[in-house]
Amino acid sequence: MTADDAATVLVGPLGPPAPDEARAVVDHAGSAWLVSARSATGSLRLSDVNPSGKLQIRAAPDAAMAQRLGVAVGEAELFDDGTLLAGVAPGEWLALTPGDAMALAAQVAALADPGDRPVIADRSDGLALFRLTGAEAEAVLAECCTAVQARPVTPGTVLAAPVAGCRSHVVRDDLPCADPVAGPPVPSFLVVCDRSVAPAVRAALFAAGASAGLEAEGFAAYRAGRADV
Repeated sequence: MTADDAATVLVGPLGPPAPDEARAVVDHAGSAWLVSARSATGSLRLSDVNPSGKLQIRAAPDAAMAQRLGVAVGEAELFDDGTLLAGVAPGEWLALTPGDAMALAAQVAALADPGDRPVIADRSDGLALFRLTGAEAEAVLAECCTAVQARPVTPGTVLAAPVAGCRSHVVRDDLPCADPVAGPPVPSFLVVCDRSVAPAVRAALFAAGASAGLEAEGFAAYRAGRADV
């Protein structure tokens, strides 16, 4: 490996995670997926967003690449293509995309100067992603996350905090109201955790939201209604 080759390191299989439920076939970034087609009709729902691409990006906090990414620790930005970039720690970001992880990795790598030497790791297979949406979403999440109990989580905030005792990242990313004239954006949280603990996180959220009527929404139904993460 030459010095130029070492400028950017791509780690991990750049591909989608394994399906959780075999109920419908969806074409995602050119690949066939078996996902749940379950739809939710209520106002409070937990959506399966697992087939979305997930990248972990690391670079020195003072590197030119960090300046080009432009997202501070504890903050998130949603881009026009539906990709969300979250600053999770000094020199570390999490990128979530509805598109192809490999394409996003190439775009991110293009932001680096030769001396930046970032590490861009595809975590699509290793991380699980859920979206909790509804007026009661923050209250439900607070039952499982003491960091959310401690203070209100404003839109665009990123928390690195356990959910149901499992290491997670929580991003407040509100969704537009169905009728923007009639009301404000709907509270919505992205919850990212290791795939190995995802069943425990999911079960805890449903237990906390049972009295509020929390419903499950599968990825096929979610993607039909949304083009972003």
